[in-house]
Amino acid sequence: FNTLTISGGGVKQFLADITINDELVLTNGVLESSNNAKINFGGTATFSGGSDAAHIKGTVQRSGQGDLIFPIGNGITYLPVELINAGTGTSASFTLHEISNEVLTRDNPLTAISDQRYWELSLQGGSLAQSKIKLPSNGESFSNLDGVVVAGSATALGPYVSFGNS
Repeated sequence: FNTLTISGGGVKQFLADITINDELVLTNGVLESSNNAKINFGGTATFSGGSDAAHIKGTVQRSGQGDLIFPIGNGITYLPVELINAGTGTSASFTLHEISNEVLTRDNPLTAISDQRYWELSLQGGSLAQSKIKLPSNGESFSNLDGVVVAGSATALGPYVSFGNS
């Protein structure tokens, strides 16, 4: 699609990959992936909107450089992820996973990890060596923000290690 507008409310399931060339307009409605389908943003494609009532529940892939926002959520809550300062040739995808019966493990010195959700990052091209990631903390409870870090693991269930908080 060159431009795709999502409106009318409710859930709109997509059964195959969708590529957005110019703009995705998220007005009212949740785009929900079936069959592991994903939304692909072309190199210069943008999106507008994004809210609890309008987001993508599924894998979002973006290519480009600079700051890249991934307008994902869990079907109820908008939980966008941002790659800050993505390098030239970066192509990455994010998928949000809500934790139900899984138990995530952690390495010391992490004292706790989220029991709400985790994001799966897949890098298809480029480098994130100079990049930062910004994750939402909706529904999390922190007693001290100074101790909050982003943690990562090569496998979904862990063990998770600290990537730091800057």
